[in-house]
Amino acid sequence: MSWQITQGSTTVTLPLAPQTVTDEAPTVDDTTITVPEQEPVLVSIGIDIRQLTLEGVLNVSGQNMAYLDTNYVTPLLGFRGLVCTLSTPRSSLNSTWKLDKATFIQTKDYANNPILKFSLLFKHAASYVVL
Repeated sequence: MSWQITQGSTTVTLPLAPQTVTDEAPTVDDTTITVPEQEPVLVSIGIDIRQLTLEGVLNVSGQNMAYLDTNYVTPLLGFRGLVCTLSTPRSSLNSTWKLDKATFIQTKDYANNPILKFSLLFKHAASYVVL
């Protein structure tokens, strides 16, 4: 199965699986209240926003940088700040996520062909309000 990012009617299918997937589930924000002559009271404020970072390369054999820009960079930059649907081989990641940040670094492979390194930062919450 491939890695797909969909926003509205536009789907970007990554040509290669990400090389690094970081799924960060922050700890619960706890605090305590001391009540005289009782055990401390634990107050749990809740968990922070879950973050997912995908890192890898965009490389399609025989294609130039203009192809990579048109088919990957431009649509993904257009998804920033919007809620996207992520479809992956890992069912725990398949959900709606807000694409928070997209970074692309142009470099070359061993044969001097253009490739793009990418980093995509997604955030997951119970609900989304996009203004």
